[in-house]
Amino acid sequence: MRHLPSQQRLTRLALVCGVTAAGIGALPGTAAAAKPQALTPLQAAAQATGSGHGRDTIISGTPSAVSPSSLARSATASKPPWTGGSYSVVVGGKTVKVTVWLSSRFATNAAVNRSWALFYARLPHGAELAHLTLYIATFDQIQSQYCGAWADSCYWPDAGRIYLTGETPPDGANIQQIAAHEYAHHIAGFRVNYPWDTLGRGPKRWATSMHVCEKVATGEMHPGDEGDHYYSNPGEIWAESYRVYASTFAGLVPDTWASFAPGSDLATWLGWTQTPTNLAAAAKDVSTPWAGQHKQSLTAPLGPSGPQVSTITIPTTLDGRLEYLTTVTGTLRVRVTANAANGQPLALSGSSTTAKASLCGTSAAIIKVTRLSGSGKWKMTVGDPGN
Repeated sequence: MRHLPSQQRLTRLALVCGVTAAGIGALPGTAAAAKPQALTPLQAAAQATGSGHGRDTIISGTPSAVSPSSLARSATASKPPWTGGSYSVVVGGKTVKVTVWLSSRFATNAAVNRSWALFYARLPHGAELAHLTLYIATFDQIQSQYCGAWADSCYWPDAGRIYLTGETPPDGANIQQIAAHEYAHHIAGFRVNYPWDTLGRGPKRWATSMHVCEKVATGEMHPGDEGDHYYSNPGEIWAESYRVYASTFAGLVPDTWASFAPGSDLATWLGWTQTPTNLAAAAKDVSTPWAGQHKQSLTAPLGPSGPQVSTITIPTTLDGRLEYLTTVTGTLRVRVTANAANGQPLALSGSSTTAKASLCGTSAAIIKVTRLSGSGKWKMTVGDPGN
């Protein structure tokens, strides 16, 4: 696939197999053909042949004149004709609003717009759904105006937009599955995985279940790499985990992307995305997003008599960051150290009393406050990823 320079965040869904330009204009002198009908989700699934496999690229930075983000921005600025708006659909007894716009290249059809609104409302989602805008365009528009060449669809995180083709791509990819994969990136844009980028590493609970932090350290995973290490990019692995989970949750037509050569990158990807533990973590990240650092304040006295060391155990089942700030009263002087649950020292940055450390694959952080001299109280504020 063609690799684009880093530009403003935009997720571009491209295909591994043979995407070609679609549509041939009418010959001079012939009558203009009637506008085609955009596909509903069910029609899209029925027409899919499954010969292609979805692949997208996350682009960040300043947009250039030819970047997908620039294409999407200029197209929006010129106000191309769209029909649609906000659609209220009822799912599980709850009314949900989803914004859908249909390109004027297609025949106006409110039923198509509403069908896609209902499709997204039926996917597992949270409050981020209210911030999604779906644009349904022709395949030619997707490539020439909005997402760039070799793209079927794209997601623009900065604007919360999915640009989705309303006709089956030349390689027969299932638009339902593409749409679900793209929505995973939208979810990631509304989740926090401090201190890391959620779009690049996936949401907190899923990333912990996947051991992303450890795999990045060993070189098995490559956050944000949309090139040679695309299939070991945890941001994309997350999107596939969500797609698989969402397909079961929403009863989507099963995808045909599951047959890969043993030992291939795709086979490894499939194995990573479909374990029960990872899918359960993905479900929790959707329904109960991580709320941020767990914080607590601790204190204890130290002096010439009595214990010379205070040991604090901080249990955590999530990867993230340990942070602490220690102050003392009186004449007390202390040294503060921190280890993982297995006794290995944590790599601390900062000073002895004010430090940060990454927590990767450990069930607890063990902090020790050792008296060096004097007497008084130590006071500590601790932040950790929690459970």
